[in-house]
Amino acid sequence: MLVGVQGLIRLAIFTLLVVGLADRFSHGWTQHRWLAVLLLFIAGGIANVNTSSDVMFTWLLSASVFGVVLVLGYVLLARYDTAVVPV
Repeated sequence: MLVGVQGLIRLAIFTLLVVGLADRFSHGWTQHRWLAVLLLFIAGGIANVNTSSDVMFTWLLSASVFGVVLVLGYVLLARYDTAVVPV
């Protein structure tokens, strides 16, 4: 049980850090949006590192999907109000 809670706390801290950095890099989504998108996409791929797959294509596809979800989550939700980020 404790392992699941620790993983959730780590994910929440990681997400808060990445969203905060993306917001800072893009100056509230007004400048350098490409840098924020790149940061979010890479962070999504890094966060997906725990998935184990023997096939590299499957891992890359999964990391890409997670990265896109993180970018869309920021663009559609978190950039307006960071209170939606789980803390």
